[in-house]
Amino acid sequence: MIFCRTFTIICAILLLTSNAYAKGGLLTLMAIGNNQKQMEKALKQETRIYEDVKEGVEDGKITEGVSQNYIIKKYGEPVVIITEEGMEKWLYKPGYATHFDNKKIYLFFNVDGILQQIKVREP
Repeated sequence: MIFCRTFTIICAILLLTSNAYAKGGLLTLMAIGNNQKQMEKALKQETRIYEDVKEGVEDGKITEGVSQNYIIKKYGEPVVIITEEGMEKWLYKPGYATHFDNKKIYLFFNVDGILQQIKVREP
């Protein structure tokens, strides 16, 4: 009789813990899937912004003399902003490109936030 109760309790504990583990594992997998979707969305947006900036440069809409505010409102945020010696360097690149790839656009701004120089790097 005692053996049956103990066995039943042990089985119940094992069943409950394995069910909790399965739920936890499922929740973890769901969280990973959601994170991957968010990352894919961010990379697509980064690529879209890069393509828009590239088109803006090619069409002459992004030229020396335009402001940082104009570019952010019209095209979006850069991937990286580097501040050096009173200048800001903005980097736009496709989401699939690494920082070591040649496919990128640099915009250089003075202390007043006015575009001074554009560098387009294409392989």
